[in-house]
Amino acid sequence: MELNDFIELDSMARMSGRDFPKRRELFDKIDSSFGKHLIGIAGPRGVGKTTVLKQLRCAWANSFYISADTLGPSDDIFQLIKDLKERFSLEHFLIDEIHYVKKFPGQLKKIFDFLE
Repeated sequence: MELNDFIELDSMARMSGRDFPKRRELFDKIDSSFGKHLIGIAGPRGVGKTTVLKQLRCAWANSFYISADTLGPSDDIFQLIKDLKERFSLEHFLIDEIHYVKKFPGQLKKIFDFLE
């Protein structure tokens, strides 16, 4: 996919996040956390993980929502985040469906280690 496709999907996620004004306790825990770190949300289907990410996208100005199941086989999550960070000075990346990324633990470590 092209960068503009990801930007459009992020915009759609931000818009749909507004459809859910009720926030769960998890939202407040994540929203109030500070510092450089990774946060993982695990749970069964349908419990609201995606909704929380989209709500955070609405709440955080310098954030970007990525659904990893939209990545193509040649898309590189590290390069995508690097490009978005450089182009828009983003601070937070909300990656949904991360299990679709091959070797995602290593990719997340690379993002954490080499990108502010």
